[in-house]
Amino acid sequence: MRLELGGNMSYHYKKNSILIQGGFGILFFLVSLAFGDWLIGIVGGLVAFMLVRDCMKLKETRFEVKKDRFEMYVNGVLKQSIRWNNFEYVTRTRKNSKWVVVGHLKDQIILKPSLENFDELIKDILAHLKDNKEIYVHDNIIKKLK
Repeated sequence: MRLELGGNMSYHYKKNSILIQGGFGILFFLVSLAFGDWLIGIVGGLVAFMLVRDCMKLKETRFEVKKDRFEMYVNGVLKQSIRWNNFEYVTRTRKNSKWVVVGHLKDQIILKPSLENFDELIKDILAHLKDNKEIYVHDNIIKKLK
């Protein structure tokens, strides 16, 4: 979702992707109970707990594009903030080529396609970085946005 907050853009994760992950966690736990013994049930419960806990964090996570910086909030608390003049790259991850990593070597934020208006978020970030010629932008990101 995109919200106008006094000139700031706010982006959230899609509700259906959060529900799918939570449902998968619960299903994993139920299957481990049905087809395993108590040890498999405990391991399945731990995995399900971590997946559901991650869903709760994703539900409360938002990214804000501001005039002077890019911020990530979790549960209303600022977790990461990177000023536009501190950015060194906008690139893809090796693990998953759909994920985009923004930031610099000491502070980076991973953006996943499960964000609402993901392409628009990347365009907003690149628009703020257009004046800085020293930033590395991955070729596939530029090609996809054209």
